[in-house]
Amino acid sequence: HQDPVGDLQGDGWQASMNYGGFSRPVWTWLCDPDSDIDYMEAGVPFRRRSGASMAATLREAVARVPWKVATAQWNILGSHDTARVRTIIGDDRLLDVAVGILVTYPGVPMVFAGDERDAEGSTGEGARFCMDWDAPEGRHARAMARYGELLRLRRDHPALTLGGMRWAAVS
Repeated sequence: HQDPVGDLQGDGWQASMNYGGFSRPVWTWLCDPDSDIDYMEAGVPFRRRSGASMAATLREAVARVPWKVATAQWNILGSHDTARVRTIIGDDRLLDVAVGILVTYPGVPMVFAGDERDAEGSTGEGARFCMDWDAPEGRHARAMARYGELLRLRRDHPALTLGGMRWAAVS
């Protein structure tokens, strides 16, 4: 028999798709306030909230798991189960902020296929489709640059993958 204490404490956990500890707090901070999209088709609409509220939720979520787990979580802005981040947030400047948080937050940034090309869709099923590989590059240039520049920043600065976390400011 093995000692189950490690499992109960979470020491043996690897990680998960971090909807509650990353996606939802970021979405509800940056979402289009006029959107009628609900959370993962559960009948619960997004309600915009403050940056302080979002940061408090992120701090609480990361504090609940061992640091090893926090740094292995898949932080996601969208997935096969959700609306697309472009549809949820809409505004280019706020998408820049969302992707900035994605690549600088402790964990593994996961980009759902097509998000780097500003794919849209309001439901999980409605957000799944074949990639349009023949689409003109110029059509997606801003989105591709957004992801490319920020992911290069993460790659080039080890503190973003190996370091700790400290909140400098929230608004």
